[in-house]
Amino acid sequence: MNKEKIICRLCGKTKHKKDKNWFYFGTFNINLKTNKYFYRIIFDKSGNIKKLKDGMIATKKIKNKEYDKKAKPAMIDYWECEECYHE
Repeated sequence: MNKEKIICRLCGKTKHKKDKNWFYFGTFNINLKTNKYFYRIIFDKSGNIKKLKDGMIATKKIKNKEYDKKAKPAMIDYWECEECYHE
């Protein structure tokens, strides 16, 4: 029996991993200083996401002013409870 607790990253509820109705989205790095660049999504005048000819989303590359070569990643597992997932 796995007793590891998980936390909903939106509302803060905690449950055991074995409980059902929880949604896992993956592991993410939350230390933004490890990213040399960010990518901003470009929108058209009507507020829709602009797409390239090949169907990819149009982005603009932006240099991260807080980039630190020595920064270490801070990894989290992103979970959501059923209530937050369906909102």
